[in-house]
Amino acid sequence: AAEETADGGKDGAAADAVVSAPVAGHVIALDDTGDPVFASRALGEGVGIQP
Repeated sequence: AAEETADGGKDGAAADAVVSAPVAGHVIALDDTGDPVFASRALGEGVGIQP
């Protein structure tokens, strides 16, 4: 079960997020970027943007 966080959110619950990007394109998984450093998550979690 999800627990409520200090800011009123639910810890562990899925949430929809809107992320602004300075470029237009499609969001892709880091595994699909073709870059082993990003795919290994050495720089942390994230997404790629395919123009």
